[in-house]
Amino acid sequence: MKYCYHITLTATIFLLLTIAPSLQAKPCQYGYIDVQRAIDISSSGQQAIDLVKQDFDQKRQVIEERKDALARQKKELDRQQGNLSQPERQSAIEAYNMELASLRRFVEDANRQLEAQERSLTNRIVSEIGDVVRRYGEENNYCYIFELKNSGILYANQGHDITRTIVDIYDRISRQGRNETQ
Repeated sequence: MKYCYHITLTATIFLLLTIAPSLQAKPCQYGYIDVQRAIDISSSGQQAIDLVKQDFDQKRQVIEERKDALARQKKELDRQQGNLSQPERQSAIEAYNMELASLRRFVEDANRQLEAQERSLTNRIVSEIGDVVRRYGEENNYCYIFELKNSGILYANQGHDITRTIVDIYDRISRQGRNETQ
């Protein structure tokens, strides 16, 4: 009987010693981040948006110039319709159709390039923000930090939104990184 008592007492003391420190620890927090909003309001996100917009504007200008040239070519073809022989008219129509197909390919390629550029920039920023979120969560005793839009959360108290805090930290780290490379 004494032997069981000592084993029980030893086990109880062991449990108290191992559980007590965790009971005294700060309670675990939870929070959420709106990653899309973080991308949109971060300085890196703004730079990425500006870069994609600048490339889009350049490509749009080229497309508009080529569309105008095609419109002039079509107008000239229509104007000369009666003056051209059948082989000349056929050749002019083929040249117009080839230029039209070339423009369509250019537009499709431009769209793919812009989408790939946007995806690449977004993935880089999301990865960097993810690193900041992990570090912030570890340093501030978070058990869970959810992504608001993709987590299935239907309601979240604004007090648990850490998006602005994460963006501020991310922008500070990004500025430090740019200053060190200059």
